[in-house]
Amino acid sequence: LRNRFPVPSMTSSLSLSDRQGARTVSLETSLLLRESHQQYLTPANRFTLGYNIAFLEHLTEFNGEPIPPDFAPTTGRVNSIVLRYLRDTRIPTPVGAPLSVLAEPLAYGYALRLETEFAARILGSTAPGFQQVRGEVSDYLRLWNQTLLQLRLFGGWSAGTLPLQRTSFVGGADD
Repeated sequence: LRNRFPVPSMTSSLSLSDRQGARTVSLETSLLLRESHQQYLTPANRFTLGYNIAFLEHLTEFNGEPIPPDFAPTTGRVNSIVLRYLRDTRIPTPVGAPLSVLAEPLAYGYALRLETEFAARILGSTAPGFQQVRGEVSDYLRLWNQTLLQLRLFGGWSAGTLPLQRTSFVGGADD
């Protein structure tokens, strides 16, 4: 559920997701700042403030591997505050234009994503708290007609008792 509120450049959303045994309710508000790039107006900077409530189911295995009983909390409720920043300089394709109209995709440039998450008992969590920072830099290179190459570098840092559903994996976790 998404709505532009209170101004057109702000978006508020309420979402429900179910991933890896964690049902998460998220309430987020984003502010989008646009920049002009040549003759295009690109959605360059997005700042997001969110509040998540994750209900963790009991997990006995994760990504096909059994979980040791004392490895990480797999049950309980995690309440967290999330801050995100996205800088995206890619020129988007015109909305509603069929791909056959465009001789070449315009989505070249770079994207920078930063996210920090803070979960604690003072926010209402039943599981122990944690802090996490994640970052990603992607460069999109146009090779030839409708062919792009994405170069991606990502990483993160975590502290505290992190539930398996919030753990970072090289290549991402299986869904």
